[in-house]
Amino acid sequence: MRRAPTSTEEFERRPKTARKSEIDTKTKLLNAAERLFSDKGIEAVSHRDIALAAAVNLAALNYHFGSRQAFIRAVIKRRVEPINAHRLAALARAERQMGGAPVPTDKILEAFFGPAVKDPNGSFQSSLWIGPAARPYRDYLIGLMMPVLDRFAGALRHSLPARSDEDCHWYLCFSLAILAFILAGPRCLPGFSPSFENRMNEALLSNA
Repeated sequence: MRRAPTSTEEFERRPKTARKSEIDTKTKLLNAAERLFSDKGIEAVSHRDIALAAAVNLAALNYHFGSRQAFIRAVIKRRVEPINAHRLAALARAERQMGGAPVPTDKILEAFFGPAVKDPNGSFQSSLWIGPAARPYRDYLIGLMMPVLDRFAGALRHSLPARSDEDCHWYLCFSLAILAFILAGPRCLPGFSPSFENRMNEALLSNA
């Protein structure tokens, strides 16, 4: 008996123009959602809001992503995975430069903080860390970051031999908390101006 084709096979059999249209629609939805989530928070944004902002049919969201949870996870993954890849690449470069010797802690933290601070939509990252409404998605974000945290904790442990593995993991967790508040900027610290936020970002990178 012939097996049914998978969704990937069905997609690849479609004409290239149809495939490109589907990719464009998915990208529009992801872009619109990320923008709205950054501005309003995840729970304040409806499917209708996203479809209107993306200028696509409301049914397209369910068609391409299925559930709301799957869609939100796709938005998070698209933003976080490239940042994590840049972090790991920066740490690998620093390790190569040291030729097997421990990487100084400032270089480790620079590799960890730098890609997130330079990210053009850091406010989306902060929306995942701050507030109780983001908790279900925060757990997913932490799951994506665990391999990276383990990798960086190992580098810290090599650089700080007197510290335990647990200590190094806690250092990174506290670093993430600081990063979240800096990226949130005026949303979390309404008394400070955007220029203060920019100075904080610069200080974070220069003093990592």
